Amino acid sequence: MNADIFTDQLPHSDCATQCQWFDGNKETDALIAIAAEFIAEELTVTWFRIRLVCHRVCDSEGKTTFSASLAYMETEQDDYHAWCGLDCLNAMSCITEVLKGKNWSEAVLFITHYKGVSFYWCGPVA
Repeated sequence: MNADIFTDQLPHSDCATQCQWFDGNKETDALIAIAAEFIAEELTVTWFRIRLVCHRVCDSEGKTTFSASLAYMETEQDDYHAWCGLDCLNAMSCITEVLKGKNWSEAVLFITHYKGVSFYWCGPVA
């Protein structure tokens, strides 16, 4: 999928982060597809694109917290509308598994109706 179409929909990161499109393998691509299914199956209104944004914060004591937000666009020209999905935790679990071993702070999953899935993540600059 052409990454340029999402440029204005990505998080605005500061200079302390490095962001990239995820280049996976069979196993991680399957997990991303499962995460997308969890989310897409739950939205009952007509939609063009869904965006799941996951955040990971590690504090100085080594504790890690996760949060996520969901939004969807009804049409390609529409703005995003916030939405609370029940299966967001299962999708986020798939994403944390995909990024296991990576020092990530933010991950964005785009699901575009009839076009596929794109996955983007950010982490501190090494």
